Amino acid sequence: MLDLVKVFDEDTAKQKIAVAGVSFSVAKGEIFGLLGPNGAGKTTTLSILTGEQKATSGSTCIDSVALTDDNTLEIFQKLGFCPQFSALWPTIKVEEHLRLFAGLRGYSDRVVSQKVRSFMNMMRIAEYAEFFASDISGGTQRKLSVGIALVNAPKIFLLDEPSTGLDPGARHFLWDVIKSSSESRATILTTHSMEEAESLSTTISIMTNGKLQCIGSPQHLKTKYGYGYTLEIKAPTDRVSEVQAYIHSSFSEASLLEVYDGHLKFRVNGQIRLAQVFRALEQAMTKYGVTDYSFSQPSLEQVFLFFAKQQETSSDS
Repeated sequence: MLDLVKVFDEDTAKQKIAVAGVSFSVAKGEIFGLLGPNGAGKTTTLSILTGEQKATSGSTCIDSVALTDDNTLEIFQKLGFCPQFSALWPTIKVEEHLRLFAGLRGYSDRVVSQKVRSFMNMMRIAEYAEFFASDISGGTQRKLSVGIALVNAPKIFLLDEPSTGLDPGARHFLWDVIKSSSESRATILTTHSMEEAESLSTTISIMTNGKLQCIGSPQHLKTKYGYGYTLEIKAPTDRVSEVQAYIHSSFSEASLLEVYDGHLKFRVNGQIRLAQVFRALEQAMTKYGVTDYSFSQPSLEQVFLFFAKQQETSSDS
């Protein structure tokens, strides 16, 4: 995808730039997580890849072939797409959905039956084979949608907010399926869930106001854009002020984030030596009765909130 732009209501006063010069590439075996707040342009970007929307400008290559008006059908046969909201037919049965999509590739009835049976077992929906789509739970519908997207072994796997509305068990099962199926294809997913992005993605990009603000591995983004470390301390309530003063004297650039019921949370400069930190904290346990402490690197959520705040500020201006 190169310099992709999508403008809605282009020739009116209500013109809105949904995607503004987005460029990225995804290799086989890679899971690319497109993370961003609502309205950032994630779903629009994905809808251009699936052909639901047409880009205002820019170019898209799928499996090294440029997408044009002349090769749309050929290109889209390489895609598997799981939309954010169910696109199932309510009066068609679970097995019939899979059989229909598997049959679109022209496989023999025997191969179609094998594929359908395999994917119903893989997605743990075999017991619902004869149920209409309208009669199964949202979680089961989600599993069916993912099965439909994968049944024809696509080279590109696209998922829009894949685990929205799922309970923790169903969510983690779905993540396992996505990870296990990613080795033989390029995978792109959109999400606003930090847990989902960090659990699945080998590469993450954060999108706000239609632009990619950063791109890299989860660890790279936390190191580059997360400020410092978070220090949390549990101290006797009658010695909180002493502990606070001690931390500020030990780490000159430490800033107090919150304090409540003997718990103190600080942000500490990222350039500090870890040996110095642990030495000071062990002394605090001896001198001030500190009972517990933790020292952690920046979270992906911290990075996300930093860029999301920029979108809010831009929207307000």
